[in-house]
Amino acid sequence: MYVEPADKESWEDRQRCRSYPQSFELLCGALSIFVLWISTLSTIICLVMKLTGHHDPWTALSILSLVTLALSLAIALSLSLTKKCPLCHGPPLHSRFCRKHRLADHWPPFTRRATVVLRILFTLSFRCMYCGTPFRLFKKSSRRNVD
Repeated sequence: MYVEPADKESWEDRQRCRSYPQSFELLCGALSIFVLWISTLSTIICLVMKLTGHHDPWTALSILSLVTLALSLAIALSLSLTKKCPLCHGPPLHSRFCRKHRLADHWPPFTRRATVVLRILFTLSFRCMYCGTPFRLFKKSSRRNVD
């Protein structure tokens, strides 16, 4: 169950992007999830080709894709479970069964998690699916360092 959109624009619709403190780790997590998706697809294709009788290049490719799948799964799980939203402490790369915010990005053929991963990879920005706060990776913080 989702909250219905507001009739008028609110301050949430117009808020500026915040800086994300661990941008490189989040980018690596999104990249490892993308590699996980690609290696899963290549593993399925290689195993089907091997089982249908094409042995020549598919044996080595299936072993390589299985190793890539295992490594990217380990990296994706470790990074997606440890990187949290600074405001609501929800994991933006790991979907939970919590209620999603009304402004959470959702591209129709994809899940909200897939949308966050693709937005991070292509635009270096994302909106937290739990609190709706927009973030931009590698943005300098507007806070001044007080010594």
